[in-house]
Amino acid sequence: ANSKKLGAWINEEDHLRLWTKATNNDLRGSLELLFRLEDLLSSALAQRGHSFAWSSKYGYLTSCPGHSGSGLQLEACADLPHVSSHQDFRELCGGLHLQPRLLAAAASSKSGSSPQYELSLSSFLNVSSTQEQVCTFVNSIQSLLGIEARLAAGETIDLSSLVPSPTNSPQ
Repeated sequence: ANSKKLGAWINEEDHLRLWTKATNNDLRGSLELLFRLEDLLSSALAQRGHSFAWSSKYGYLTSCPGHSGSGLQLEACADLPHVSSHQDFRELCGGLHLQPRLLAAAASSKSGSSPQYELSLSSFLNVSSTQEQVCTFVNSIQSLLGIEARLAAGETIDLSSLVPSPTNSPQ
């Protein structure tokens, strides 16, 4: 896409990977754009008598088994200087079903900028409900950014008390 907000990778790690990028924290708008694109592509395939590969047992099939199920992989990047400095940061992310990956650690430490993390959903292998994935992802990102904002405002927070119970984890 010319706006660099929308794109497609074909025959890379997956047969098809659609992506969207927003720098204005509009996660919901990015997801709506992505789902509109997927609907258009699905409709175009159906008009030609084709569809995405689907299994009643595994959901959507991809060339990467870890992406089977809904076929949806959600990621967001965020600057998290306050919450990431706490020793319970990774445990908090795990409780929120997020897997953090530090981006450009060397550049951050040299320039003095805050650490940026790529956050993706963990533990959604073979889950076929995109609604469940999207809701979990949006709620988890919002929770983490809310904690970051509270810490940035000077509030003292015991992160270990915020880690959700394991009984609430997705199947």
